[in-house]
Amino acid sequence: MFLNSGSFQYIFPGKVRFGLDEIKALPEEIKRLGGENCLLVTDKIIAGQAFFGRIDQLLTCAGIPYKVFDAVEPEPSIETVEKLGAFARDMKSDIVVGLGGGSVLDVAKGASFLGAGECSVYDHLGLNNVPDKVLPKIMIPTTSGTGSEVTCACVYSQYMDNGTAAKNFVKDPKLYAEVALVDPLLSMTMPPKTTAATGMDALIHGIEAYTNLAGNPITEMFAVKSIDLIGRYLRRSVLNGKDVEARYHMALGSLFAGQAFAGCTTLVIHALSQALGGEFKIPHGLGNAVMAVPVMRKNHPACQEKYSNIASLLGKDTSGLSLGQAAALAADAVEELIKDINIPQKLSDLSVKLDRDKAKVLVEDAFNLIPFLFANNPRQFTVEEAVEIVMDAI
Repeated sequence: MFLNSGSFQYIFPGKVRFGLDEIKALPEEIKRLGGENCLLVTDKIIAGQAFFGRIDQLLTCAGIPYKVFDAVEPEPSIETVEKLGAFARDMKSDIVVGLGGGSVLDVAKGASFLGAGECSVYDHLGLNNVPDKVLPKIMIPTTSGTGSEVTCACVYSQYMDNGTAAKNFVKDPKLYAEVALVDPLLSMTMPPKTTAATGMDALIHGIEAYTNLAGNPITEMFAVKSIDLIGRYLRRSVLNGKDVEARYHMALGSLFAGQAFAGCTTLVIHALSQALGGEFKIPHGLGNAVMAVPVMRKNHPACQEKYSNIASLLGKDTSGLSLGQAAALAADAVEELIKDINIPQKLSDLSVKLDRDKAKVLVEDAFNLIPFLFANNPRQFTVEEAVEIVMDAI
Protein backbone atom coordinates (compact mmCIF):
# COMPACT_ATOMS: atom_id res chain seq x y z
CA MET A 1 0.00 0.00 0.00
CA PHE A 2 1.33 3.45 -0.98
CA LEU A 3 1.97 5.78 1.94
CA ASN A 4 2.13 9.53 1.33
CA SER A 5 5.53 10.72 2.55
CA GLY A 6 4.35 14.27 3.14
CA SER A 7 2.58 17.25 1.63
CA PHE A 8 4.33 20.23 0.06
CA GLN A 9 3.63 23.62 -1.45
CA TYR A 10 5.25 25.44 -4.33
CA ILE A 11 4.73 29.09 -5.29
CA PHE A 12 5.30 29.96 -8.94
CA PRO A 13 6.31 33.46 -10.11
CA GLY A 14 3.48 35.47 -11.61
CA LYS A 15 4.40 35.02 -15.28
CA VAL A 16 7.37 33.81 -17.30
CA ARG A 17 7.97 35.03 -20.84
CA PHE A 18 10.83 33.20 -22.55
CA GLY A 19 12.19 33.40 -26.07
CA LEU A 20 14.53 34.97 -28.58
CA ASP A 21 13.88 38.74 -28.84
CA GLU A 22 11.24 38.50 -26.11
CA ILE A 23 12.54 41.85 -24.80
CA LYS A 24 10.13 43.47 -27.24
CA ALA A 25 7.30 42.53 -24.86
CA LEU A 26 8.61 44.83 -22.10
CA PRO A 27 6.34 47.84 -22.84
CA GLU A 28 3.29 45.58 -23.06
CA GLU A 29 4.01 44.06 -19.66
CA ILE A 30 4.71 47.43 -18.01
CA LYS A 31 1.37 48.75 -19.23
CA ARG A 32 -0.46 45.56 -18.22
CA LEU A 33 0.81 46.05 -14.67
CA GLY A 34 -0.31 49.68 -14.64
CA GLY A 35 3.18 51.15 -14.73
CA GLU A 36 3.32 54.84 -15.56
CA ASN A 37 6.59 55.88 -13.89
CA CYS A 38 9.18 53.17 -14.35
CA LEU A 39 12.37 52.67 -12.36
CA LEU A 40 14.95 50.78 -14.44
CA VAL A 41 17.64 49.20 -12.25
CA THR A 42 20.89 48.06 -13.87
CA ASP A 43 24.66 48.49 -13.67
CA LYS A 44 27.11 50.57 -15.69
CA ILE A 45 28.29 47.63 -17.81
CA ILE A 46 24.75 46.75 -18.91
CA ALA A 47 23.93 50.43 -19.46
CA GLY A 48 26.76 50.50 -22.01
CA GLN A 49 25.53 47.50 -24.03
CA ALA A 50 23.88 47.92 -27.44
CA PHE A 51 20.69 46.23 -26.26
CA PHE A 52 20.24 48.94 -23.63
CA GLY A 53 19.65 51.38 -26.47
CA ARG A 54 17.00 49.03 -27.83
CA ILE A 55 15.22 49.09 -24.47
CA ASP A 56 15.34 52.89 -24.42
CA GLN A 57 13.78 52.90 -27.88
CA LEU A 58 11.06 50.43 -26.87
CA LEU A 59 10.05 52.42 -23.79
CA THR A 60 10.26 55.81 -25.51
CA CYS A 61 8.18 54.69 -28.48
CA ALA A 62 5.58 53.26 -26.08
CA GLY A 63 5.41 56.58 -24.21
CA ILE A 64 6.59 55.09 -20.92
CA PRO A 65 8.53 57.54 -18.72
CA TYR A 66 11.45 55.96 -16.90
CA LYS A 67 14.54 56.78 -14.86
CA VAL A 68 17.70 54.71 -14.64
CA PHE A 69 19.62 53.70 -11.52
CA ASP A 70 22.89 52.13 -12.76
CA ALA A 71 25.01 52.20 -9.60
CA VAL A 72 24.63 48.52 -8.65
CA GLU A 73 27.99 46.95 -7.83
CA PRO A 74 28.95 43.25 -7.83
CA GLU A 75 28.05 41.55 -4.53
CA PRO A 76 25.89 44.58 -3.65
CA SER A 77 25.83 46.13 -0.21
CA ILE A 78 22.79 46.90 1.89
CA GLU A 79 23.80 50.56 1.61
CA THR A 80 23.37 50.45 -2.19
CA VAL A 81 19.86 49.04 -1.77
CA GLU A 82 19.03 51.79 0.73
CA LYS A 83 20.18 54.45 -1.77
CA LEU A 84 18.05 52.90 -4.48
CA GLY A 85 15.04 52.81 -2.18
CA ALA A 86 15.39 56.56 -1.57
CA PHE A 87 15.78 57.10 -5.34
CA ALA A 88 12.59 55.11 -6.00
CA ARG A 89 10.62 57.08 -3.41
CA ASP A 90 11.89 60.44 -4.69
CA MET A 91 10.83 59.66 -8.27
CA LYS A 92 7.54 58.18 -7.07
CA SER A 93 8.11 55.00 -9.05
CA ASP A 94 5.10 52.73 -9.52
CA ILE A 95 6.94 49.80 -11.16
CA VAL A 96 10.47 48.38 -10.97
CA VAL A 97 12.32 46.76 -13.88
CA GLY A 98 15.55 44.92 -13.06
CA LEU A 99 17.91 44.42 -16.02
CA GLY A 100 21.15 42.56 -15.38
CA GLY A 101 22.76 39.70 -13.51
CA GLY A 102 21.86 38.40 -10.08
CA SER A 103 23.26 41.40 -8.20
CA VAL A 104 21.09 43.81 -10.18
CA LEU A 105 17.96 41.69 -9.86
CA ASP A 106 18.45 41.28 -6.11
CA VAL A 107 18.82 45.04 -5.68
CA ALA A 108 15.75 45.66 -7.86
CA LYS A 109 13.70 43.38 -5.62
CA GLY A 110 14.84 45.44 -2.65
CA ALA A 111 13.69 48.59 -4.42
CA SER A 112 10.25 47.07 -4.84
CA PHE A 113 9.55 47.18 -1.11
CA LEU A 114 11.74 50.13 -0.14
CA GLY A 115 10.19 52.22 -2.91
CA ALA A 116 6.67 51.44 -1.73
CA GLY A 117 7.13 53.02 1.69
CA GLU A 118 9.60 54.54 4.12
CA CYS A 119 11.57 51.65 5.61
CA SER A 120 15.04 50.11 5.81
CA VAL A 121 16.48 46.83 4.57
CA TYR A 122 17.72 46.21 8.12
CA ASP A 123 14.11 46.14 9.32
CA HIS A 124 13.23 43.33 6.91
CA LEU A 125 16.19 40.94 6.84
CA GLY A 126 15.40 37.24 7.11
CA LEU A 127 12.42 35.11 6.17
CA ASN A 128 8.89 36.35 5.42
CA ASN A 129 9.49 39.82 6.79
CA VAL A 130 8.71 42.09 3.81
CA PRO A 131 5.97 44.74 4.15
CA ASP A 132 2.60 44.07 2.56
CA LYS A 133 2.93 46.97 0.12
CA VAL A 134 5.39 46.12 -2.68
CA LEU A 135 5.77 47.69 -6.13
CA PRO A 136 5.18 45.41 -9.13
CA LYS A 137 8.39 44.00 -10.62
CA ILE A 138 9.65 42.83 -13.99
CA MET A 139 12.94 40.92 -13.82
CA ILE A 140 15.07 40.62 -16.98
CA PRO A 141 18.24 38.52 -16.63
CA THR A 142 21.25 39.22 -18.84
CA THR A 143 23.26 36.25 -17.57
CA SER A 144 22.44 32.56 -17.44
CA GLY A 145 23.29 31.93 -13.83
CA THR A 146 21.47 33.17 -10.78
CA GLY A 147 17.87 32.37 -11.66
CA SER A 148 17.01 35.44 -9.58
CA GLU A 149 14.25 36.37 -12.01
CA VAL A 150 12.10 33.55 -10.62
CA THR A 151 13.12 33.54 -6.94
CA CYS A 152 11.85 35.54 -3.98
CA ALA A 153 15.22 36.02 -2.28
CA CYS A 154 17.79 38.81 -2.28
CA VAL A 155 21.36 38.44 -0.99
CA TYR A 156 23.29 41.51 0.19
CA SER A 157 26.70 42.18 1.74
CA GLN A 158 26.65 43.28 5.38
CA TYR A 159 29.44 44.23 7.75
CA MET A 160 29.28 42.23 10.99
CA ASP A 161 30.08 43.29 14.56
CA ASN A 162 33.18 41.06 14.56
CA GLY A 163 34.67 43.07 11.69
CA THR A 164 34.00 40.58 8.90
CA ALA A 165 31.85 41.15 5.85
CA ALA A 166 29.13 38.54 5.42
CA LYS A 167 26.14 37.89 3.20
CA ASN A 168 22.68 38.43 4.61
CA PHE A 169 19.34 37.97 2.91
CA VAL A 170 15.71 38.94 2.51
CA LYS A 171 13.34 36.18 1.40
CA ASP A 172 9.58 36.53 1.07
CA PRO A 173 6.99 35.34 -1.49
CA LYS A 174 6.02 39.01 -1.99
CA LEU A 175 9.33 39.41 -3.85
CA TYR A 176 8.42 37.04 -6.67
CA ALA A 177 8.38 39.02 -9.89
CA GLU A 178 5.05 39.65 -11.53
CA VAL A 179 6.91 39.00 -14.79
CA ALA A 180 10.17 37.16 -15.46
CA LEU A 181 11.14 38.16 -19.00
CA VAL A 182 13.94 35.90 -20.27
CA ASP A 183 15.50 36.69 -23.64
CA PRO A 184 18.54 34.48 -24.36
CA LEU A 185 19.84 37.04 -26.88
CA LEU A 186 20.65 39.41 -23.99
CA SER A 187 23.31 36.95 -22.80
CA MET A 188 25.18 36.97 -26.11
CA THR A 189 27.55 39.76 -25.04
CA MET A 190 28.71 37.97 -21.89
CA PRO A 191 32.47 37.29 -22.07
CA PRO A 192 33.67 33.69 -21.61
CA LYS A 193 34.72 34.11 -17.95
CA THR A 194 31.36 35.55 -16.95
CA THR A 195 29.55 32.88 -18.97
CA ALA A 196 31.55 30.20 -17.18
CA ALA A 197 31.10 31.59 -13.67
CA THR A 198 27.37 32.28 -13.97
CA GLY A 199 26.83 28.92 -15.64
CA MET A 200 28.48 27.14 -12.71
CA ASP A 201 26.24 29.08 -10.34
CA ALA A 202 23.21 27.79 -12.22
CA LEU A 203 24.50 24.21 -12.23
CA ILE A 204 25.06 24.29 -8.48
CA HIS A 205 21.55 25.67 -7.97
CA GLY A 206 20.28 22.59 -9.77
CA ILE A 207 22.48 20.18 -7.84
CA GLU A 208 21.62 21.66 -4.46
CA ALA A 209 17.90 21.81 -5.20
CA TYR A 210 17.92 18.18 -6.36
CA THR A 211 19.67 16.92 -3.23
CA ASN A 212 17.80 19.20 -0.81
CA LEU A 213 16.07 17.76 2.25
CA ALA A 214 13.43 20.48 1.81
CA GLY A 215 12.84 19.57 -1.84
CA ASN A 216 9.70 18.15 -3.40
CA PRO A 217 8.68 16.55 -6.72
CA ILE A 218 8.38 19.93 -8.46
CA THR A 219 11.80 21.18 -7.36
CA GLU A 220 13.33 17.85 -8.35
CA MET A 221 11.72 18.00 -11.81
CA PHE A 222 13.14 21.47 -12.51
CA ALA A 223 16.51 20.56 -10.97
CA VAL A 224 17.06 17.43 -13.05
CA LYS A 225 16.27 19.25 -16.30
CA SER A 226 18.54 22.15 -15.36
CA ILE A 227 21.49 19.84 -14.64
CA ASP A 228 20.93 18.06 -17.94
CA LEU A 229 20.79 21.29 -20.00
CA ILE A 230 23.71 23.00 -18.31
CA GLY A 231 25.87 19.87 -18.50
CA ARG A 232 25.27 19.74 -22.26
CA TYR A 233 25.49 23.42 -23.19
CA LEU A 234 27.78 25.28 -20.76
CA ARG A 235 31.01 24.27 -22.49
CA ARG A 236 29.58 25.35 -25.86
CA SER A 237 28.47 28.72 -24.48
CA VAL A 238 31.94 29.40 -23.08
CA LEU A 239 33.77 28.34 -26.24
CA ASN A 240 31.50 30.31 -28.59
CA GLY A 241 29.41 33.07 -27.11
CA LYS A 242 27.59 33.55 -30.43
CA ASP A 243 26.21 29.99 -30.37
CA VAL A 244 22.51 30.88 -30.21
CA GLU A 245 21.40 27.30 -29.55
CA ALA A 246 23.76 27.00 -26.58
CA ARG A 247 22.74 30.41 -25.22
CA TYR A 248 19.06 29.48 -25.56
CA HIS A 249 19.43 26.24 -23.61
CA MET A 250 21.69 27.82 -20.98
CA ALA A 251 19.06 30.51 -20.38
CA LEU A 252 16.46 27.77 -20.06
CA GLY A 253 18.70 25.71 -17.75
CA SER A 254 19.32 28.72 -15.54
CA LEU A 255 15.60 29.49 -15.41
CA PHE A 256 14.78 25.89 -14.42
CA ALA A 257 17.54 25.90 -11.78
CA GLY A 258 16.10 29.10 -10.34
CA GLN A 259 12.63 27.59 -10.23
CA ALA A 260 14.11 24.52 -8.55
CA PHE A 261 15.84 26.22 -5.64
CA ALA A 262 13.08 28.83 -5.31
CA GLY A 263 10.92 25.99 -4.02
CA CYS A 264 13.43 24.90 -1.38
CA THR A 265 16.84 26.47 -0.67
CA THR A 266 20.45 26.27 -1.71
CA LEU A 267 22.81 24.30 0.57
CA VAL A 268 26.32 24.18 1.99
CA ILE A 269 28.13 25.07 -1.24
CA HIS A 270 26.28 28.37 -1.29
CA ALA A 271 26.58 28.88 2.46
CA LEU A 272 30.37 28.62 2.39
CA SER A 273 30.67 30.55 -0.87
CA GLN A 274 28.63 33.40 0.59
CA ALA A 275 30.70 33.39 3.79
CA LEU A 276 33.89 33.79 1.76
CA GLY A 277 32.43 36.03 -0.92
CA GLY A 278 31.31 38.72 1.49
CA GLU A 279 34.73 38.94 3.14
CA PHE A 280 36.99 38.58 0.09
CA LYS A 281 34.74 40.07 -2.63
CA ILE A 282 34.75 36.81 -4.57
CA PRO A 283 32.28 36.82 -7.48
CA HIS A 284 29.40 34.57 -6.48
CA GLY A 285 29.71 32.04 -9.31
CA LEU A 286 33.46 31.61 -8.78
CA GLY A 287 32.99 31.13 -5.07
CA ASN A 288 30.44 28.42 -5.72
CA ALA A 289 32.70 26.72 -8.26
CA VAL A 290 35.62 26.62 -5.81
CA MET A 291 33.50 25.18 -3.01
CA ALA A 292 31.49 22.73 -5.14
CA VAL A 293 33.90 19.81 -5.43
CA PRO A 294 35.09 19.63 -1.78
CA VAL A 295 31.48 19.84 -0.54
CA MET A 296 30.25 17.24 -3.04
CA ARG A 297 32.99 14.80 -2.04
CA LYS A 298 31.74 14.99 1.56
CA ASN A 299 28.05 14.94 0.61
CA HIS A 300 27.74 12.01 -1.78
CA PRO A 301 27.79 9.14 0.78
CA ALA A 302 24.61 10.64 2.33
CA CYS A 303 22.79 10.97 -1.00
CA GLN A 304 24.10 8.19 -3.21
CA GLU A 305 21.17 7.60 -5.56
CA LYS A 306 20.77 11.27 -6.47
CA TYR A 307 24.53 11.82 -6.78
CA SER A 308 24.70 8.80 -9.08
CA ASN A 309 21.97 10.40 -11.22
CA ILE A 310 23.89 13.68 -11.27
CA ALA A 311 26.98 11.85 -12.52
CA SER A 312 24.94 10.32 -15.35
CA LEU A 313 23.31 13.65 -16.24
CA LEU A 314 26.78 15.18 -16.50
CA GLY A 315 27.96 12.51 -18.91
CA LYS A 316 29.58 9.89 -16.70
CA ASP A 317 29.13 6.21 -17.57
CA THR A 318 27.97 4.58 -14.34
CA SER A 319 27.13 1.16 -15.78
CA GLY A 320 28.61 -1.74 -13.82
CA LEU A 321 29.48 0.44 -10.82
CA SER A 322 28.18 0.17 -7.30
CA LEU A 323 25.88 2.96 -6.17
CA GLY A 324 28.65 4.45 -4.03
CA GLN A 325 31.17 4.37 -6.88
CA ALA A 326 28.68 6.00 -9.25
CA ALA A 327 27.81 8.68 -6.68
CA ALA A 328 31.48 9.58 -6.26
CA LEU A 329 31.67 10.37 -9.99
CA ALA A 330 29.37 13.38 -9.61
CA ALA A 331 32.13 15.45 -8.00
CA ASP A 332 34.58 14.22 -10.66
CA ALA A 333 32.19 15.37 -13.41
CA VAL A 334 31.87 18.83 -11.87
CA GLU A 335 35.64 19.08 -11.42
CA GLU A 336 36.18 18.19 -15.09
CA LEU A 337 33.63 20.79 -16.18
CA ILE A 338 35.35 23.48 -14.09
CA LYS A 339 38.67 22.64 -15.75
CA ASP A 340 37.14 22.62 -19.24
CA ILE A 341 35.62 26.08 -18.85
CA ASN A 342 38.88 27.40 -17.38
CA ILE A 343 37.80 29.01 -14.12
CA PRO A 344 39.59 28.89 -10.74
CA GLN A 345 39.57 25.60 -8.89
CA LYS A 346 41.03 26.74 -5.55
CA LEU A 347 40.73 29.72 -3.24
CA SER A 348 44.45 30.37 -3.79
CA ASP A 349 43.66 30.86 -7.49
CA LEU A 350 41.47 33.79 -6.34
CA SER A 351 44.32 35.27 -4.24
CA VAL A 352 42.52 34.38 -1.02
CA LYS A 353 44.81 34.03 2.00
CA LEU A 354 43.02 32.39 4.88
CA ASP A 355 44.06 30.69 8.10
CA ARG A 356 41.94 28.31 10.14
CA ASP A 357 40.99 30.87 12.79
CA LYS A 358 39.68 33.32 10.20
CA ALA A 359 37.88 30.51 8.38
CA LYS A 360 36.14 29.53 11.62
CA VAL A 361 34.88 33.09 12.19
CA LEU A 362 33.45 33.23 8.64
CA VAL A 363 31.83 29.80 8.94
CA GLU A 364 30.29 30.69 12.29
CA ASP A 365 28.82 33.83 10.67
CA ALA A 366 27.25 31.62 8.00
CA PHE A 367 25.81 29.20 10.57
CA ASN A 368 24.27 32.14 12.41
CA LEU A 369 22.89 34.07 9.40
CA ILE A 370 21.78 31.22 7.12
CA PRO A 371 21.39 28.12 9.31
CA PHE A 372 18.75 26.56 7.04
CA LEU A 373 21.31 26.11 4.24
CA PHE A 374 23.15 23.72 6.55
CA ALA A 375 19.99 22.17 8.00
CA ASN A 376 18.61 21.20 4.56
CA ASN A 377 21.87 19.63 3.40
CA PRO A 378 21.77 15.80 2.95
CA ARG A 379 24.74 15.46 5.29
CA GLN A 380 24.79 17.44 8.52
CA PHE A 381 28.04 19.30 9.19
CA THR A 382 29.43 20.75 12.39
CA VAL A 383 31.22 24.09 12.30
CA GLU A 384 34.57 22.29 12.52
CA GLU A 385 33.71 19.98 9.61
CA ALA A 386 32.65 22.99 7.51
CA VAL A 387 35.92 24.76 8.39
CA GLU A 388 37.79 21.67 7.20
CA ILE A 389 36.01 21.85 3.84
CA VAL A 390 37.05 25.50 3.47
CA MET A 391 40.66 24.64 4.27
CA ASP A 392 40.51 21.82 1.69
CA ALA A 393 39.51 24.42 -0.91
CA ILE A 394 42.65 26.52 -0.35
